[in-house]
Amino acid sequence: GIATHATLYRSDASHTLVELVSMGNFGMIRQDMDNTRWEDFEKILGDVYFHGTRRGVRALEHAKEKGLKILGWIKQAHAWYNGLGKMSGAVTAMPNNPEAYDAHQRYAEVLVKNYGPYIDYWEIWNEPNVAHFNSNGGTPEDLVEITKRAREVIDKYDPGAPTIGMSLTHLNGTGLDWRAPLLKAGIVDGDKGINAMSLHPYHFVQSPEEFGIVDYIKEYHDKAMEYAEKTGVEELPVFITEYGYSPNLAHIGEENGINWPIRSSLIYKAHGYGDYLFYYCLEQKGIIDYDGEDKYG
Repeated sequence: GIATHATLYRSDASHTLVELVSMGNFGMIRQDMDNTRWEDFEKILGDVYFHGTRRGVRALEHAKEKGLKILGWIKQAHAWYNGLGKMSGAVTAMPNNPEAYDAHQRYAEVLVKNYGPYIDYWEIWNEPNVAHFNSNGGTPEDLVEITKRAREVIDKYDPGAPTIGMSLTHLNGTGLDWRAPLLKAGIVDGDKGINAMSLHPYHFVQSPEEFGIVDYIKEYHDKAMEYAEKTGVEELPVFITEYGYSPNLAHIGEENGINWPIRSSLIYKAHGYGDYLFYYCLEQKGIIDYDGEDKYG
């Protein structure tokens, strides 16, 4: 699979993007639901209504016509529910209080009801252990609460679609700070928690072989399975919902930026973690040579 932003663009560009994915023999896309900002869906406090654009829906329809499976995100926040009291565009502040939990569940319900026919997998939040995606310091307990509530909605309105969660990166660093608290708080909890786990095994200094990235994935999965077995979860598939390399980053460069993703894919596949891989990303993010986020894609 590959990550895209197809719902963001005008219709002709989205069409071309999906065509490229299909021509590249990818079978899945991880779709950043760029046109589903919670603050657009709830402009009057407590009144959530579907505000998705026809452009976004058409991109998903086209992907399904091409036989692609789609992983959608539920990862938006709303300034009103995080003590800011205004429309601020603070879409990365994690819901962190009972009123925000309730509101996020209502938002998730609108998303799943309207996009469920197109979505095969639902992922909750994105990299909570990175400040950019958790701007108000949400806790593992907060993430577990919104994840369990999202699963309620998904099971009700899109039964059969798995709820994927954790979405941790920096697996040998801050990911470890989140792993144990997430598991202790119940991110894996029978038919209430996730039924698939997501990881983003980025590494930026050594090659995939030298870094031993598959060992970290196995360790995370093994720890999660300890809780799975206690709560009656027989299987917990691993979705690697982001991996990739920017040539701008030190120690990578153009050659490694091409070779390392291919080698990573083969390693994941050889160790049984290759069924749900999403390379980040299809589109070029930017062209500034000194920006580490640019030249992904």
